[in-house]
Amino acid sequence: MNGVPDFCQLILITTCDQMSKNKPSFRKLCLALREAGDYIKLNPLDAKQMWYEHRPDDKDNAMMNEILDLTIMMFPSSHDMSKD
Repeated sequence: MNGVPDFCQLILITTCDQMSKNKPSFRKLCLALREAGDYIKLNPLDAKQMWYEHRPDDKDNAMMNEILDLTIMMFPSSHDMSKD
């Protein structure tokens, strides 16, 4: 599927018009996503605890624990927006 992102990516999409009108807001969003990803990587146990506070049923789910352990370090460091 050429040009179609895989299912696990966060893709931010907008129009040129909206980007022009709201560039400062989009920049703040991208910076917040970057900071969140950095925080998760630097504080993985804390990040997991926050996850469990919002999803308490996941704490006893072995598969979810394994997914969190395997993916927590995979958050991207950059959320740069392509003009494409």
